[in-house]
Amino acid sequence: MDNLLDIQFLSLQKDYWDNPWQNRHAFLWELSKIHPVFFLSPPFYIRDLISKNKNQKTNLPEHYSIKSGLYSYVPPSSLPYNYRMPRLNKFIRKLRELRIQHFLNKDGIKSPVLLIWHPNFVDMIDHFNEKLVIYYKYDNYAGYESVNG
Repeated sequence: MDNLLDIQFLSLQKDYWDNPWQNRHAFLWELSKIHPVFFLSPPFYIRDLISKNKNQKTNLPEHYSIKSGLYSYVPPSSLPYNYRMPRLNKFIRKLRELRIQHFLNKDGIKSPVLLIWHPNFVDMIDHFNEKLVIYYKYDNYAGYESVNG
C-alpha cells in the first residue's frame, strides 16, 4: 500500500483560483497543507476568444504557485475548446494535455488522485496516470424551498 503522505491531487473544476471562492477552494487549500494539489481550470471556449464582449475569466498566468504545495494552471487561450470541429478539438485537447503534463512534472506530481468537481471533465479520466478518480458530487441545498441550507 502507498504511503498516505505520498498522495498528490489533480483537481478539475469549472472555475479559476482567483474567482470567488467555493467550497472546493477551501477544501483544496486545506488539503494542500498535507498533499500537493494541482488546481486545473477549464480551457477557454473558442466563442469567448472571438466574442466582441470579451469576458475576462481570470487574471492568473498559465502556471502559478499559489503557495507551497498548491498550484494553479489555466490553459492558454491558444488551446481553447472547440466543439464545432471534432478533429481539431481532439488535436488541441492533446496539445493541452501535453502542456498540463509538463507542469504536473515540473511540480513533482506524477500519479495523482484525480478530483472531478463537474461531469464535463469525465473525458479527462485516464490521461494523467492517475491512481484513483474521485467525483465529488455536491449540490446547493439552500436553493430548495423544503430544505434549510
